[in-house]
Amino acid sequence: KANEANVMAPLLLIKLCVPSMIENGRGVIVNLTSSSGSREVAALPGQGGWGLNYSFTKAAIHRISWGLAKEFKQYNIAVINMSPGDVVVERRVHEASLYGFSANFEQGLRPDVPGAAVAFFASHDHPMYFSGKDHEALDVCMAHNLVDPESVARRYGLDAWGLPR
Repeated sequence: KANEANVMAPLLLIKLCVPSMIENGRGVIVNLTSSSGSREVAALPGQGGWGLNYSFTKAAIHRISWGLAKEFKQYNIAVINMSPGDVVVERRVHEASLYGFSANFEQGLRPDVPGAAVAFFASHDHPMYFSGKDHEALDVCMAHNLVDPESVARRYGLDAWGLPR
C-alpha cells in the first residue's frame, strides 16, 4: 500500500498532467518527500524510528523527482522535492493513540505550513530555480514570510531558533 500511495500514485498523476504542461509551455510539480527517505535516526522502527517500507517509498519519489527535473527542464516544467515537516492532523493524533504514542497539535506543524510553501512554488515567477532541489516547507515559509513565526509550534518556533533540528 505505501508503494502505491507514495510512488505509483504521484507518478500516475504526473503522467496525466505533463501533456497539458508541455502544451502550456510551463508547469510546476511538487512531490512531497520526507526526511525518512534521506536521513536515519537512532531509534528502531516502532520505537520512534521510521519503518523501512515508508522510508523506502519516500526515498524512491525523492530520487524520481531529481531525474524528472532533468527530463522536464526542456519543457520548462519544474519538479520540486518538498518535505512538509512534522505535520500533525487529526488522523495522526488518532493513529498515534492506537499504538500507545502521543501526538498533539502543539508538537508539530499545521497543514497550512506545507500548503503555503506549495502555493509559493506554484505561483512563483521563476519556479525553475527551485527545480531538482530539496526544500523544507518551514524553511521556505520562514525565508519568504509566508507564515507568522509566533504561530509555529514551539519545537520549530522562536524558542527553537538557533538550535539544531
